[in-house]
Amino acid sequence: MNASRTWKRARNDAGTAVGDFGEAASLLASNVVSSVTSNAADTLDDARTSLARAIDPAPATRRWPWLVALAVLTALSAWGWSLVLRREQAVDPGTPPATTDPTEDALFGKPVGRGPTRSDG
Repeated sequence: MNASRTWKRARNDAGTAVGDFGEAASLLASNVVSSVTSNAADTLDDARTSLARAIDPAPATRRWPWLVALAVLTALSAWGWSLVLRREQAVDPGTPPATTDPTEDALFGKPVGRGPTRSDG
């Protein structure tokens, strides 16, 4: 009887040990999976960052000084043109109008075949 009791106890202990071993394996597997997932996520983030740096090495934040300079240059140009266009232009007096009536020679040119006429008198 003692042997059957020992076998019974051994079977119960073995069943308990298998259950405990299963729980330990489950805890170990969940720890490994979470560790691998965390490492994979970190590795994926590092890979994505290095790929982004390889594709576009210079950040786009360096464009704003050029845009500001262009805006200032445009404003100065518009101000300069407004000054130039508002300035009074000097009036060219041109040729003054005649005060006497033009002669026939002045209107139609010198007639052909006639020399200068003088009146000596």
